[in-house]
Amino acid sequence: MDILASIEEKIQLKIAFMVAILVLLGISACATDEAMQRDVSNLKQQVTELNRRATDADVQIEELNNRLFILQDKIESGRTSHQGALPLEKLKVIKLVPKGNNDNNDKVVAKSSEQAEYDRAFLAFKEGRLTDSLKMFKRFADVHQTSKLTDNAHYWIGRIYMEQKEYRAAVGSFMRVFDYPWTNKGADALLQIATAYEKIGNQLYAQDTWQQILDIYPVSEAAKIAAGKLSKIKIIPQQ
Repeated sequence: MDILASIEEKIQLKIAFMVAILVLLGISACATDEAMQRDVSNLKQQVTELNRRATDADVQIEELNNRLFILQDKIESGRTSHQGALPLEKLKVIKLVPKGNNDNNDKVVAKSSEQAEYDRAFLAFKEGRLTDSLKMFKRFADVHQTSKLTDNAHYWIGRIYMEQKEYRAAVGSFMRVFDYPWTNKGADALLQIATAYEKIGNQLYAQDTWQQILDIYPVSEAAKIAAGKLSKIKIIPQQ
């Protein structure tokens, strides 16, 4: 708006300047007395003033043009700078993708290594290398405490103790299976606990454990064995 006002003012000054010149020329042609000479002198002063103001207007317009040019240059520079930053932002996104993939790959490798470690311990058990298997399963349980295979590791530790006739240690290991709510070894662990109690000679605890199997895992294979065990117990009539 300031620029337009300055331009309009300049045009008006130019028009006034031209009119003053025409008037001056007309008056000069017919001026014959002193009064008119004074008028001519006054008009010359007015023309000089108008010319000065017109020159000032030119200077103001030039300054405004310079300011406008500088402002436009800053705007363009800002756009260029912003557009130049976009590839850097995209580059950050590109860098994050491989990192995420590496994390996923690390998890896959860790799970694969974890399964391989468990499988080696189980193979040692099947081959009868009980001492080696016990060490490997214990190490697995210590290192992978939150693994989906840790409950199985405790179960097989108990089975090794059973083979070594260390029944009390076996009961403790089988009980560790129930530390993991997702375990699929619950019924088998209870059956082994009942067997350990039976080996120790604690028939009452063995009977209670068989009954627990029937109550908690009624459709399991362990329940069939527990039912068979309970059916063979002689019921002593009360005196």
